[in-house]
Amino acid sequence: QDHRCGALYNVAGPLVRAPFEAGKAARARLVRRGAHVEHWINDTLVLAHDLAPAEAKRATPLSLQNHRSEIAFRDLEIRLL
Repeated sequence: QDHRCGALYNVAGPLVRAPFEAGKAARARLVRRGAHVEHWINDTLVLAHDLAPAEAKRATPLSLQNHRSEIAFRDLEIRLL
């Protein structure tokens, strides 16, 4: 279980270190097609994971979080693919 930037919290850790600089805006893209989930940060694939059948069937809301520091989110868009 991993909690680093780009991880699927408590499920899978990132493949690579997330490419961003502290204090600068970053672009993120989350994609889910069936059981397959991808997390892209600044055009770099940082996570690719296939959910277990029980996880894939569960309707899960999007969760945005931070840890002990100021954060801002902008231009959020959610689309069904």
